[in-house]
Amino acid sequence: MAILQTNSQPEDEIISAKNNMITRVKAQGPWHQKATSLELKGASALPMPVKIATPESLIPCFDHIRKNGTFLPLPGEDQKFSLDEEPYHHTPYIEFEKGVIYRDRRVDLCKMVLGPTNIDGLLDSLESNEFIEHFLLGNNIIGPAGCRRISKFLQDYPERMDTWYLAGNCIDAVGFGLMASSWAKSSATNVWLKRNPLGPDSAQNVAMLIQNSKTLRTLDLDQTQIGDEGVASLFDILCGGDSATPITLRHLYLNAGGVGPKAAKSINRFLHSPRCQLESLYLSMNPLGDAGVILLTEALNRNTTLQRLMLGSVGMTGAGAEILFKSLAGHPNLMALDVGQAYATEDLKAHFNWIDDTAADAITDFILATPNLRLLDLSYSALSFQSLNKIMLRGVLNSNSLCALARSTIHKTSHLGHDEVKAVLAMKRIKPRIKERLDSNVFGHYPGMDLNDFHSDEIRWLKGPKEDLRKIDSVYRNRDAGLQRRGLKRLNKWWHSDDQTLDVVMNS
Repeated sequence: MAILQTNSQPEDEIISAKNNMITRVKAQGPWHQKATSLELKGASALPMPVKIATPESLIPCFDHIRKNGTFLPLPGEDQKFSLDEEPYHHTPYIEFEKGVIYRDRRVDLCKMVLGPTNIDGLLDSLESNEFIEHFLLGNNIIGPAGCRRISKFLQDYPERMDTWYLAGNCIDAVGFGLMASSWAKSSATNVWLKRNPLGPDSAQNVAMLIQNSKTLRTLDLDQTQIGDEGVASLFDILCGGDSATPITLRHLYLNAGGVGPKAAKSINRFLHSPRCQLESLYLSMNPLGDAGVILLTEALNRNTTLQRLMLGSVGMTGAGAEILFKSLAGHPNLMALDVGQAYATEDLKAHFNWIDDTAADAITDFILATPNLRLLDLSYSALSFQSLNKIMLRGVLNSNSLCALARSTIHKTSHLGHDEVKAVLAMKRIKPRIKERLDSNVFGHYPGMDLNDFHSDEIRWLKGPKEDLRKIDSVYRNRDAGLQRRGLKRLNKWWHSDDQTLDVVMNS
């Protein structure tokens, strides 16, 4: 059973989800380590199926913004609105029929689907608003027309926005190029582009943005189809720049991007170059396999900047994992390592990890040798119960830093041999000691923090940068996620073949 637990689902739902995940991992089995050309292009970057909003539904929010509105009603405001606050964080906000503005200066139109027909209205209204600094427009399919309008806004108001969240907006290489040139001259610290078809031709403009921006701290390129060739080109350019000038980028998301061994070799060069200041590197659901993971390890031996490394569902086996853990052992700043399984693995045509007993000793040594390790994800591994027990007894119980551990095996307790049955019983006995050790470490590193607060919120900041992730929190995305978890809303993943919406958007 995984010790890392970040939700409050009923126990029967947790058990059902666990059994389902075990079945999925075992059904796929260990990867054959040969990526296809399609896999090396990256996962599909189509946005979620949506319908473009009517202008009338957006007018109340746009009018409020145009009048320099904040998270509070304007004097005499006659538009329909409601006042509320974010769950857990308690940040006050004002909500219109479509659109939310928070006290911390976010405007949230995620999933409101402006499309190319309404993007001008939003940007026009923002020109006169000096309150909003964080622009959240996920899954709004604004297309080329939206890219042109945002680029113009950036040119006219380069210091206005800190955060641009533009996931799922049909942004291609040309549209990205327009905005990248403007972002490079702006004060933006966060650019989030998940699920946009940037493609490999965007690599040069991505490099230009990273090298020229004086403020860019977080860049999200998840599921943007830059691909193995494009990512390799990106890092080759970065390595060829002025080696005496470190870049400002601290957090880079490349999940489900088609990253394979060729790109891994180029990333390796960058990670131990003096230009690299990366603290977070996200590479999950890429066709790296053992070969790609091993190519990264040379740099990991010498890199001192990384605090987070995410390698969930990259198709590595115990052989690759053993070398990875040996290369990371003793890393002075690493806080979080994920080598577990990503929930979206199959949807994104990725490959589960298959970490078996080959890596057990290296995992134990890594836990003991890495002084700042706070989170380790080994979920749904192929480790035996006996090896998991050794890792717990020799490693976890002697760690003064580890606070959150996800460890589970795909091996079920039925039909086990005598030794494995004994190991399962031993695991049950040591489980309270493991929890006590982890809880003690939490109290030591986070004085005064409630354990529930740690597991419901602080773990999120171990996995990602709080300063930037809070800026893109959306009540719309969170509401939908909650409904989906409770089975009250079904996720519509695929466009109907006769839906012409995307054609209209891309020709805007």
